[in-house]
Amino acid sequence: PPPIRAGTLAAAAGASALVVGLHAWALMTGVLLLMILSLVGLIATIAAMAGGRVGLRRVLMPCLALLIVAPYPDPLVSEIVWQLQLLTAHGTRFFSELAGFPVMLEGTELRRGEHVFLIIQACSGWRGIQILSLVALVAADLRGLSLRATLAVILAAWPIGMILNIARAGLVVLTQEELDLDLFSSHTPQGLAVLLVGSATLYGVTMLFASRREEPRVETPHVPARARWVALFGIGLSGLVAISSVALPLLGATWKPPAREPISFPLEHGPWVGTPLPVDYFFPYESALHAQWHAEYRKPFGRDGTRLVDLLVVREMPLRSGLNRIPDSKLVRPASSWNLDRVESQRLWQLGRDGREAILSREAGSERTLVIAWRLRDSGLVGESLESLLGLDACPRIVVRMAVPIVGEGRRGRDRAMASAQEFLRDFADPLEALARSCVSDDAREKSDSASRSQISSGIVSPRHGSKG
Repeated sequence: PPPIRAGTLAAAAGASALVVGLHAWALMTGVLLLMILSLVGLIATIAAMAGGRVGLRRVLMPCLALLIVAPYPDPLVSEIVWQLQLLTAHGTRFFSELAGFPVMLEGTELRRGEHVFLIIQACSGWRGIQILSLVALVAADLRGLSLRATLAVILAAWPIGMILNIARAGLVVLTQEELDLDLFSSHTPQGLAVLLVGSATLYGVTMLFASRREEPRVETPHVPARARWVALFGIGLSGLVAISSVALPLLGATWKPPAREPISFPLEHGPWVGTPLPVDYFFPYESALHAQWHAEYRKPFGRDGTRLVDLLVVREMPLRSGLNRIPDSKLVRPASSWNLDRVESQRLWQLGRDGREAILSREAGSERTLVIAWRLRDSGLVGESLESLLGLDACPRIVVRMAVPIVGEGRRGRDRAMASAQEFLRDFADPLEALARSCVSDDAREKSDSASRSQISSGIVSPRHGSKG
């Protein structure tokens, strides 16, 4: 056998260090995607040492399969699922009306007659798209397609899955009123039907690619340096990964989920008196993983008037499962039945923060509301997705949403609602700002409080509103 080259040894050492380091970091942060990436790296490294490029092509299918089913960063998946929910709702209404069946859409609720069909996260079609992508990979491998054609078939699974999910939702909406078939009253038969039709369609797509397949390229056979050395290398690398999987938990260096602490917020503050409201665990998160504070606040106004504000505060925990970041267009909706009429950026001068202001309506415009929402300790969709991928999202995000009913028509009603919101922000400036400090360490909080007291005593900052920014 040929001697082992220095370049081969350097590449093997570098790849091994990367795989072991990535796996150790995945254990320490609890990021499942990094664990899968380390497993893919382990398989690819051993295959490359054993068979070079030919070996990598032989393990391409299992590696792609692992990447397809991998749990991607939750902030990114939350956005994808929500956009799929909106696409399913609007697509169902469009095709139903195109077929001559009028359907009313409010938010993500489809209404026909006395029946209401809510497009929840499970109805978005995301899981179906993942499964169909895996089916596309298997079908392409059975037909012996090239990597480029295989990726094209996998991409084709996305529009096919979306269209079939819209068709499924449309059949449910239409048959609830007329037929009420058992097929459309349970999600399991619906999902099986979508997967069956989607799988047959994807196999047909692979046949189209196979009919014009290019001549296979002749691969230069790879001669492994030494079969015994390759076997020892594979066993050694796998052993290092296994040892780290056992040693890190014994040393207490693995990730532990953060404690779920209740949100501390005053129910009474000055003239405002709050009434606790039940938490809706189907909207906006569809789970009870995140601590939520929901209350309705009232304040006497004028002779017989009352200021009314609906407040929702959520602590989004950095969990490793579940959708843990609410999308922007979902944040401004008080419930799933609200239509978004207008949304724009808004500067909250009382808090020194940027937020979003929205006007929403439902019941054919007979009910309207003003919503002001903002986030604390949030670096945006891309930033939060990267932090979630790398396991750097240790501090919970805070989401705040205020909803004020608009009473009256035109600009006058909106101005009254805005006056109530601005007054609430001014009166609750200190409790709202305290939410941003709930993840600061005791030392940092003590230094911050000391600096604030120094600024107040010097007249730089008003004692009532505190520091801005």
